Amino acid sequence: MEKMKAKSVASLSIIVNIFLAGIKLLAGVFFASITLIADGMHSVFDILSSGITYLALKETEKPADEDHNYGHQKFEGLASFAIVIILVISALFILIEAVQSLFTGANPNIGPLAFLVVIFSFIINSVLAKIKFIIGKRESDALIADAKHSRADAFSSLALVGGLFLIKHFPAADSLLAISVSLFIFYESYLLGKKSISPLVDESNSELENKIKIILDKKKISFSEIKTRTTGRSNFAEIELEFSPEEPLKEALIIKENIEKDLMKIDELESLTIKIKGDKKVTLK
Repeated sequence: MEKMKAKSVASLSIIVNIFLAGIKLLAGVFFASITLIADGMHSVFDILSSGITYLALKETEKPADEDHNYGHQKFEGLASFAIVIILVISALFILIEAVQSLFTGANPNIGPLAFLVVIFSFIINSVLAKIKFIIGKRESDALIADAKHSRADAFSSLALVGGLFLIKHFPAADSLLAISVSLFIFYESYLLGKKSISPLVDESNSELENKIKIILDKKKISFSEIKTRTTGRSNFAEIELEFSPEEPLKEALIIKENIEKDLMKIDELESLTIKIKGDKKVTLK
């Protein structure tokens, strides 16, 4: 698993979800179950989610260029936000279908095969989510978002296992279960949305700022400003160092160079800009 790449996992996810969506939709139509159809539609949106993740990963591999001086890492944030939109759309679709079914009084005919389909889906999605989390933590935030989508699919399938027993004695449970699945997806979308927006609006990294402050304080270096921003998995920092008017410019430059070497040892720091502020407010980068 250590040799697997994020793009390979995204490709695998597309193939697996095409298969899962097919069997769940067929089972839903065969057993006249809105819950199974809803779960199948969730897998259809999983296909789109994994597809977007794959395309985003291809973009983030590209080096910085004239049009994207800071690289292409924000494509991961865009992909994560797109996945959130897909989740919301899928939840709305499931909710509408479930409410309509509740009022039309659908009477599903659940058989043993339906249980096998749902249990199989739970196992496959659980394994797939685990793989995505492992590789995503190492390589891609977009893949982690996709992993949460797969985990939500697995949880909804697990809930359906118990719910399918109720349907035999209480047909309306089919629609109520589908509604609960949609509400769970809405909640998941909210959590993912909060995280995916941060890199798109250049949110600061307080943890990184504290690490920088500790290093500067240890070396007794005065500073007037520390700015950080997060883009995808990359963090950028801008620091303004303060020197007394009597400090020779040559010595200030040496200190600046040494500080830069020390700060760039911080693992999560991708790029660093240091400005020198003196009596003439000379700014050097």
